[in-house]
Amino acid sequence: MHIRVVLVLLSLLCQSLGTEARPLRDNEIPPSLAPWVPWVLYEERDRECPFIHNQPAVRRCAWPSRLVLKIDQGEGEFIQFWRVYRESWIGLPGDLDRWPQEVQVDGQPASVIEREGKPGVSLSPGRYQITGRWRWERLPESLYVPPDTALVSLIVNETAVSSPDIRPDGQLWLKQQAGKTALEERLEIQVFRRIID
Repeated sequence: MHIRVVLVLLSLLCQSLGTEARPLRDNEIPPSLAPWVPWVLYEERDRECPFIHNQPAVRRCAWPSRLVLKIDQGEGEFIQFWRVYRESWIGLPGDLDRWPQEVQVDGQPASVIEREGKPGVSLSPGRYQITGRWRWERLPESLYVPPDTALVSLIVNETAVSSPDIRPDGQLWLKQQAGKTALEERLEIQVFRRIID
């Protein structure tokens, strides 16, 4: 008799292990609980945001595409596409000295907001194309690029730069440093001879 009870309990346990827990869909929430959903999920604002590969606890709610910069002696312009999953502040290239002008989001003028000395725009969820430009008297040595920008296409004076020099502090160097090209193409050889008399 006890063996039958144990077998029944084991079969019920195995059946319960076979079912998987999943979040309720919106249409599965009882109507009496629906008004409580925003309150319950208040701390879970990032739940719709994708996580970073191999780090499920780290979620990112705004994803940039390649940043394209076209720079010359008198002006520069940028274009970048973004995918935003919840309202986010999107950092733009530039800083207080080189503030982006004529910034547009999907072809419409956008208000650029300063945060800790850096320009940016606030966007709600969706897909966006952001453009802007700068004007200057002469080509600056560097330009700040937000740290979440992974891919940069740089064109300086109509010449594509194959490997843009972006420093850890976010500075993208626009001018070749003196001697850098020569150093890259230079070959040093030291010859030692042993003379036995």
